Amino acid sequence: MKIGVKNEKVGRCLEKLVEGVDNWDDITKNPYKIANPNREGFVGRDLTLKLFVKIVLDPKAKESIWELL
Repeated sequence: MKIGVKNEKVGRCLEKLVEGVDNWDDITKNPYKIANPNREGFVGRDLTLKLFVKIVLDPKAKESIWELL
């Protein structure tokens, strides 16, 4: 999968092998939802290190903000 982040000045992207889950909503078969049944996705730390991005989680607004460093 090609993954990228950009702002007004610059963008960065990389190609990464990703893992898919057949039944995302089935928490008995989805290892990512065992820890958090409300999880909608999962981003590994390696992605932030390779793209040099910061991800800020806002639980109140239920959103994530990605920023290039």
